[in-house]
Amino acid sequence: MKTTYLLLVFLSMRAVAQTNVYVRVNEGTKPYKYELLNESGVVIETRNSSVKDEELFSVNSYGYGYKVTDATGKSYMKMIDEVSHRVMNKPVRLRATYYGDVSEQVRAFNAMSSFPGFNMYSGHFHAFQYLGTQAQWDHPRWTQAYDHTAPDQTEFDDVNTIDRLIYTAYHSGSSIETRRLLRITFDGGCLDSQISSTGFTYGTDDLMRTVNQELFDARPSNGYLTRIASYASDRALMHYKEALRKFCTRYQKAINDGTIAGISFFNTDNGEANYPAHVTLADGSPMQSFGDYCLPMRTKFVQWCQEKFGTIQTFNSRTGANVSGFSVNELTPELLKDGPADLQKHYVFFHHWIQAQFEYQAQKYVFEKVPLTRKKFYWLDVAALMNGDAYRMRAYLYNLRLSLGDWWAAVKSNNSNDYGEDEWVVDQINSAARFAGAAAVWEPSPPIQYFAPPGTLLVNAVNAITNSGIGLSGFYPPNEGTLWIDVANATGLASKSYTRKSDDLLNGNVVNCKVMFKSIALEGKGDELGAISLSRAWSAARNANPGKRVVIIVDYSDILADFNP
Repeated sequence: MKTTYLLLVFLSMRAVAQTNVYVRVNEGTKPYKYELLNESGVVIETRNSSVKDEELFSVNSYGYGYKVTDATGKSYMKMIDEVSHRVMNKPVRLRATYYGDVSEQVRAFNAMSSFPGFNMYSGHFHAFQYLGTQAQWDHPRWTQAYDHTAPDQTEFDDVNTIDRLIYTAYHSGSSIETRRLLRITFDGGCLDSQISSTGFTYGTDDLMRTVNQELFDARPSNGYLTRIASYASDRALMHYKEALRKFCTRYQKAINDGTIAGISFFNTDNGEANYPAHVTLADGSPMQSFGDYCLPMRTKFVQWCQEKFGTIQTFNSRTGANVSGFSVNELTPELLKDGPADLQKHYVFFHHWIQAQFEYQAQKYVFEKVPLTRKKFYWLDVAALMNGDAYRMRAYLYNLRLSLGDWWAAVKSNNSNDYGEDEWVVDQINSAARFAGAAAVWEPSPPIQYFAPPGTLLVNAVNAITNSGIGLSGFYPPNEGTLWIDVANATGLASKSYTRKSDDLLNGNVVNCKVMFKSIALEGKGDELGAISLSRAWSAARNANPGKRVVIIVDYSDILADFNP
């Protein structure tokens, strides 16, 4: 039993002397055998269920494991370490921004004491800033674990490290429960020929490109959200893996003790959102999606098509193309963008597979190379799970990304276009988080005008967030003033209790809303697809089951049959 096919999800609720462990099976053959293990791996409780797909266990300490075996004998076991358990049991009240050098981040971190209820800060690590030259890349600091626990440190290298931020966070309290923790956004960045000794430095040839082979983003590489590499570039992936390994090697102690509560990848979602293409639907209307027409992406697509279809005749029959051979000269950018609709769809979904693999391979590499004791610390951080730019693809993409690994600690989504639709957003994020066995976090970061006083829309969103038992990421612009202080006071954020309402499933207070991916992404008319179609299904389930939360299950098995490499 592999996690790709049988996914197990746990959610934990805050308790004084007892913690609830929630285990759920997404796929498998009933009946199931559930085994709860202590941190040493010894079975302490066993249950059998032929009806339910979930079980709730109680444990009196942090750290546990579980094993589920289905009727065919397939099984999956996962151990959750004490630190990951404690971190995930802490309510997420995150102060989030992506600006500033280390000194500015430390000042913003210390200023959190003035913001009622906030207990976590979103720091950032841009590789182009800290690993952008040969000397920086080769420096021995990246082979040494930084000891942030040593007291009375006064000398820091704020140019080449984020040591000061890690140190400040650790000494902000005496335990995971009392410290203000860090969520780090890791940006692999874009390098150039300065770093020659690695053998995998990438430059402009590896960047995403338009159909006309122009750079999507022509700004200098050393900037915010600039020149994102193609997910098909082997050199970019190797750089990303090594840069992440260097970061995790230096800050492994902070990861292992929970000072760094989680790490999210900055590049992956922004590439998806900022570099659009389109797919032509059955009615002739265009559907926005992710697109990259650089040579590395097209080369890998050609190789994949040859492996998948075998002969050019089969390929032409399945995609509607009319080419004479598998080559980038035949499958031109123009053909991939404006050719037959089925060819466009294959190219677009291939992008998503490659993007998910890019992220997964980097995450997996760190676990293989760095002595980490944490089992869950990655965050999936997206602009919107089921709507927004490229929304019809996201429903497939987030499930695919979450299914590749079982190390997710949180699923965070902005959903910046959904003000006034709070229940719809809550159910989206909760559904994805439960799928991953992670904490659900909403960042209501809308267009800038919504940050204007008195912040009524933010107050409503924060009330929905806290009343639904999910985490809050409070994004703040450089000119925020007292906005989030006012919102925190208006919502009583500091005194809000924390109970994940998604656990109500065990009390029959949740109903499943299952939709097939093709029905919301590829079939029908353009104005009836995507978020519109999905929200209609959600609304129907909600209206038919008043008082219940809706678990949205996007079943992408139909699309995998056509597009899975």
